Amino acid sequence: MCKVVVVTGCSYGLGLEIADRLIDEGYFVYGLSRSQPPQKLYSYPDTFMWCECDITNAEEVKAAFQYIGTHIDVLVNNAGVFEFGSFAQFTSKMIDKIIDVNLKGAMYVTNEALKWMPSESRIFFINSVSGLYEIENEAIYGASKHALTAFAGTLGKELQSR
Repeated sequence: MCKVVVVTGCSYGLGLEIADRLIDEGYFVYGLSRSQPPQKLYSYPDTFMWCECDITNAEEVKAAFQYIGTHIDVLVNNAGVFEFGSFAQFTSKMIDKIIDVNLKGAMYVTNEALKWMPSESRIFFINSVSGLYEIENEAIYGASKHALTAFAGTLGKELQSR
């Protein structure tokens, strides 16, 4: 039986490459994203399934995991958004979007995934150097990634016995 992986943000960029690589390595990948992934992932019908899901919506996340409906060996929290610019130019809507996807989305997904993850499962958080250092013109993005660093580290301590 192959291992089951959930990858968020699988439609393009790093998430697409992670999903593609895991499929090549023999994992069954469930990809979660708002937009449909490229056709190349669908060339693996026995090892890939896409679940349309806005990770900023806790109910959609719950529905996605109910749809998956099986144990999960690995969770890759990859989905993220980036906006560059001085803090003063950001609107409240832009701030909400970055925090909602980069932090709250990862929290919603992790919270739901844990219900399906047996002992010895693994969780990965794709982060950024902005989660470690203060970088000019990345105030909101950096804040979201610093918070993700704290969340992942604390969660790791809580789940260490698993």
